[in-house]
Amino acid sequence: MKRTKFGKATAILTSDWHIRESIPECRTDNFMQAQWDKLLLINELYYSNGRIPILHAGDVFHHWKPSPYLLSNVVANLPFYDDSKEYGVIAIAGQHDLPQHNLELMYKSGIETLFSAGTMTKASGGHFGSDKPHVIELVDSEMVVGLWHKLIWEKRPPHWDKDGLTAKEVLEEFSEFDLIVTGDNHASFVVKHEGRLLVNPGCLTRQKASEANHKPKVYLWFEESNTVEPFLFPIGKKDVSREHIERREQRDARIEAFVERLSEEIEVGLDFKENIEMFIQKHNVKEQIKNIIYEALEVEIK
Repeated sequence: MKRTKFGKATAILTSDWHIRESIPECRTDNFMQAQWDKLLLINELYYSNGRIPILHAGDVFHHWKPSPYLLSNVVANLPFYDDSKEYGVIAIAGQHDLPQHNLELMYKSGIETLFSAGTMTKASGGHFGSDKPHVIELVDSEMVVGLWHKLIWEKRPPHWDKDGLTAKEVLEEFSEFDLIVTGDNHASFVVKHEGRLLVNPGCLTRQKASEANHKPKVYLWFEESNTVEPFLFPIGKKDVSREHIERREQRDARIEAFVERLSEEIEVGLDFKENIEMFIQKHNVKEQIKNIIYEALEVEIK
């Protein structure tokens, strides 16, 4: 296990695991094993640093109703909570953990199963939909630490998030916190303001082609200096591919070319079925090919 330059850490900061059984289109490796390998490394960090708390800022699962297989593997790969300083995982729920993104329905969810089993400790606030971070009580700590599943931006929010908050704005508004750990934004960043920190750990695994350059990590927090150090997980450079996107783009280009040719060769009307039939008649398309076209376009043309 990697040595840290600050000594023994106080807590492990993480979020957005999105544990899932379906394989993302972009992945070319053994994605399931990649998930479990990361949980095992978090487990090793926990024990090698003296059983420190693991603070999770939400979206443990990709879907609120994980299979028994996923639940069993999460239970098997994470430390359990006990009543001493051996915290295990203290977590909040993200929208993916909640049926219909509704906090009132958490009792139906897979994350609630983990809470009930003692695999994770449920924080009483800070879940998706909360309007402020929730204070996490840490034994023998004078620092005020908060967890919040809220989409926070490192810098200026994108145009579509008109009410979005930056990390600096959050630190200014909630000045009572020494450390705020946020989840939902899959990018990883740390922002410091007047000696206080906001840490957004980012997603644990790369699940979209746009995340190919993302470096999955957790952060080790050191209370004495109120600093963090990233722990980067080993990843394969070719584990994420854009081939599925390129295939889709090529298919769309073929369809666009077909439609353009159709409009050039016949007088295109408003009725889609009639347009297809006119094209088929004009080119004497074979019966077998016609059936394939009809089936693919999900239309019935007599």
